[in-house]
Amino acid sequence: MRSVSINPDEINDPRKKLGGRGEREAENYLLGKGYKILTRNFKMGRGELDLVCAMDQDLVVVEVKSVRGHVFENGIERLSFRQQRKLIKTTYMYLATAVPFAPDSVRFDVILVDFSSYPVSIHHYEAAFWEH
Repeated sequence: MRSVSINPDEINDPRKKLGGRGEREAENYLLGKGYKILTRNFKMGRGELDLVCAMDQDLVVVEVKSVRGHVFENGIERLSFRQQRKLIKTTYMYLATAVPFAPDSVRFDVILVDFSSYPVSIHHYEAAFWEH
């Protein structure tokens, strides 16, 4: 039996719970669109990639944002320039250590999962940003 380490602070943190639910919703959405999930919550240094997927021969890095309220901005407005740079840097680390194939290209998507209504609303912004 495998031992799993759980941080007690994360169990009671409503933001972490909402984020986890959002990532599961986003994953199911992507699977339904034909994406192959390669990695969930890849962590390296101070960076984390929520979902790393393959679509055809492209590597797609997906940042998931979970919200409880109507979404009035697009996906990129939810990420600061600093957050974008951190995602790009972490993607380079992923490519150097963990990628299971040689992708033709890398794309950065943002998925907003809005829990303010039922069923949840998912907004997928493909190629939301690129390397600067």
